[in-house]
Amino acid sequence: MRRLALLVIFTAACGSALAAWDYRDEKDEMSGGTIKWATIDSSNQVTFGSPYGGPQHATLHLRIHPRRGRNAILSVKRGQFLCHSDSCSVLVRFDDGKPVRFSAVEPADHSSEYIFIQNYARFFSGLKGATILRVEANFFHQGAHIFEFNVGGLRWKESATKKAQREDVARETETNDTGATDRLRQKAQQERMRSCSKDASDNKLTGDERKKFMSDCMRAK
Repeated sequence: MRRLALLVIFTAACGSALAAWDYRDEKDEMSGGTIKWATIDSSNQVTFGSPYGGPQHATLHLRIHPRRGRNAILSVKRGQFLCHSDSCSVLVRFDDGKPVRFSAVEPADHSSEYIFIQNYARFFSGLKGATILRVEANFFHQGAHIFEFNVGGLRWKESATKKAQREDVARETETNDTGATDRLRQKAQQERMRSCSKDASDNKLTGDERKKFMSDCMRAK
């Protein structure tokens, strides 16, 4: 009985430690400023199939960076978030509220173990008053999985000024505008391709003649 009681106490202590926020500061060598972090592991684990076998937690990172603004980042140690350069999304639920969809993007180095949750101000607004956070994300060949975080007790000093908040909005707007511009450019190129292909077919061009016509046509349109 004593062993059982000790086991319960040990398990509860481990769970409590797992749910605790971890805070740290580090120096940004380029700006000389301070990067602030708050991180927490999920209270639940998931097990992916091969080659990512074995139970694992997800980690939520909050970051204030002197050059890159404020970020909410979700990571796993093993696995691939299903997110590409044209962005993706995660489903988020604060306590018993309605699920809310947030767009997300992969990091600049295309690491598959991390995603950046967009609209930090909105995300943090829901997070700071919540006790339980649930995030559902999609993984390559592993489907959708839900991670639960005991986020109560967050001591995160939001020192961002209105200027910094405007910069966050501008940065996200620029990212979204860039994605929209790329999609428009791709659509225009596809339309040019279809138009040139139709012209080549109408002129009954084949082989090298068709290739040359298509090349000239794509440059001219």
